[in-house]
Amino acid sequence: MSDAKSAFAQALGASFQSISEFVAVPIAAAPADALWLGSSMVGGEPQSWALAACKGRPCPGAKPVSLPTASSLAVLALLDLQGAPFKIDLRQPPANPARAQPMPQKAKKPAALVRARHKLDSGEERDTLVIVPADKSGEILWQQTASSSLPNGGGFQSLELSFAKPAKGPWLDVGLLQHTVPAKGEQPFAPGPPLKLEFAYRQGAYQRVK
Repeated sequence: MSDAKSAFAQALGASFQSISEFVAVPIAAAPADALWLGSSMVGGEPQSWALAACKGRPCPGAKPVSLPTASSLAVLALLDLQGAPFKIDLRQPPANPARAQPMPQKAKKPAALVRARHKLDSGEERDTLVIVPADKSGEILWQQTASSSLPNGGGFQSLELSFAKPAKGPWLDVGLLQHTVPAKGEQPFAPGPPLKLEFAYRQGAYQRVK
């Protein structure tokens, strides 16, 4: 792990000591055999990154992917975005990210679902979900704030993330089910009705369609 972390730091032009929240995730049947995640300080502010790795080194030509600011990073699922439909309960993510989706022996469009968790200076705690492709592109395919918890207890929470067969084309559609959470002392005390955000793959990335 320390060798991978050192290679990750070198690729970012950072020191080994400056890298925090480092995670190395093995990826089978992908252009890369691992995805590295970590944070470093840039201008006094934390910056999070993902990088495709091949045999313990950054893949030739791979570009670091800039992730949302995070005090903690976690891979919730390994994906094939042209594979089998499935759902993730975001209140209880899969214990094994590699088994979240039924995977073929060779994934067509391998990627990772990453959760970036951060506490803002305002006291808000925020989770952002990101889909990072397991390739050299350096591009994010999808990013969406999944939950926001304010100091007064209010905000919103995502319950489920679904990947469904599209009406046309090979790329799975993405659906995010969430509801509002009332602040302490507000009426009604129950969460608000669920809202489903829907996204489809368009022109190289996922875009909201509903």
